[in-house]
Amino acid sequence: WDFVQFLTSKTGAQSYIKDAKRPTARRDLIDTQEKDAVLGVFVKQLGYAKSIPIYHDRKFAEFINGAISDVVDDNKNPTQALSDAQKLVNGVLPLEGIYPLK
Repeated sequence: WDFVQFLTSKTGAQSYIKDAKRPTARRDLIDTQEKDAVLGVFVKQLGYAKSIPIYHDRKFAEFINGAISDVVDDNKNPTQALSDAQKLVNGVLPLEGIYPLK
């Protein structure tokens, strides 16, 4: 129980934020994180942002890693590698889109 209380306390949340570099779940820490150069943009969206489903995340990683390898190995320029990766990603997305019309 002590551990749960620590994690949900302001001090515990600040410790987690410092180590994890993730947006806070505590409203009383939002003002502090909004000033952070990296986290600020995400924290400002906490009240209304929604996650989108990730389709085939392993395939997406494979496509991006392939694009990076193509550039590093001088097989493609960055623009062509990313364009090809985009086509591969589009090929596995549902035809009705991420948010299908109902």
